Order: sequence, then C-alpha cells, then structure tokens
Amino acid sequence: PLDSLADKYLVSVLNAQAISPPLPLLACAMSASRPPSEIAWNLLATAVGIGLALKLVGPSWAEILLHSTSVGSIDGLIALFAALGAAILLHEAGHLSAALLLDFDVLGGSLGPLRALRLHGRWSFQFSGALLSGSVIAIPRRNDATWRTRMLAVVAAGPMATLLTGLGAACLLVWFGDADLWPTRFLSALVELSFFLFVLGLFPNAEAPKARNDARLFYSLLRNTPEAHQILLYHLVTQLQIAGVRPRDYPQRVIFKLAQASGRAEM
Repeated sequence: PLDSLADKYLVSVLNAQAISPPLPLLACAMSASRPPSEIAWNLLATAVGIGLALKLVGPSWAEILLHSTSVGSIDGLIALFAALGAAILLHEAGHLSAALLLDFDVLGGSLGPLRALRLHGRWSFQFSGALLSGSVIAIPRRNDATWRTRMLAVVAAGPMATLLTGLGAACLLVWFGDADLWPTRFLSALVELSFFLFVLGLFPNAEAPKARNDARLFYSLLRNTPEAHQILLYHLVTQLQIAGVRPRDYPQRVIFKLAQASGRAEM
C-alpha cells in the first residue's frame, strides 16, 4: 500500500511544472501580502452598529433573533457554551465536507483541546491548551490546474457552513417564537454566535499570524499572492513526506524553492 501511495503522490509532485498557479521564479521574493488592518476594524464597527440598530429599532422578528442569552444562570451558560461548540463543530464540518468531495487527503484535525493526526495509516492523539478552537488538516491529492479553485472552495466552505448554521437556527427560532425554554436560549445563542463568527471570519489575520485564518487564506489564494505559492510548496513537501520520500531524493526544483522560502516556520 505504501508503494501505491508513493506512486500516486510522486506522479503529482514530479509533474510540478504543470501546476496552475506555477511555482514562483527563483528571483521572486516569497514575502506575504498583508491587507490593511484598518479595513478589519471598520468592518467590525459596521457589523456591531448594524446589530445594535436591529436590536433597538428593528422589526419584531429581529428582536426575537437578537434576544440576548442570559448568562446569569446555569442553563444560560450551558446554552451559550453548547452553541459555541456547535458553531465551531459545524464550521469545521463545512471544511471537512468540501475536502472530502474535492479529493483532499484528510490528515487530521482538532476540536477544542483534542488533536488527531494521521501519518502512514496510523492515528495519533494529543491534548493541547486550546479550548475554543477547531481545525481540519487536509491537502489535495493532486496538484493540477484546478488546485487553486479547489483550495478556494474548501476554504470558503467553513464560513458558508457558519452562515447556513446561523440562518437555519434563525428560522427555527422564529418558528418556536419567544418561549423561555432551553432550546430557545440555545438557538438564540447559536444565531448570534454564528453571525458574529461569520462576520469576524471576513477579517484577514494581522501581520505574521501564528495560523492563517480563512479570510487570509482565501485572499491569498484569490489574488495568487506569493503566500499562495508558499501554500502550494508546503503541499508538495507534505505529499513527498506522505509518500515516504527522503529529503535527499526531493526533486531539485522543489529543493530550490524550499531554500528560497522564508517567513514561515514550517518552511
């Protein structure tokens, strides 16, 4: 099985010349493109302003949707944390579903403090200090002309799942009305958290982030920035590692690109 896996990945890696977008020229500096952070703060202020306006002078259905979850009771706290967990889980489920549909190799993921990784058919589990986070680790099995399009779809699937979660919870909340029940408090918290996380997810990371968020990834891939080329190079090297290829046997062109890459710890 390892030999067939190696053959599958090596066919993709050794045909790197046909990749769209191509790897950058050797003379090209591989520095990340950073959008102005002022845009993020302006969008955040706009979103908060819209939310306050809807809550103060909006229609009756908006009042139901924006009915604040009380955290002064155990039930309210449970509803809030359950909604946050559900929002994170469904967001990552969007990434995972798109990755599986678009022929990505899922190498692991994390949800809260639990992190799972798969290498050469073996799973390993570990715990971290992160409590309110999630991620899906996946790389495309092939690097053809559709690489960037498929990457854009997988990155966008998470925010779209968050938006659909908010819309679905909002429909259920309007259907149930303003009853003071635990499911109502849960749905209310899920609506607010989903729309807040969706809007917050539109802001690209600040400079030199520890991990790129969806907005930064999407921006880099859409604009085909040098950072997108770094992501492609990272995928090539990961495919070589999965195939069991030793670094001394890497294609010379990939070694040149790795020697030139800078600014990212994984490089």
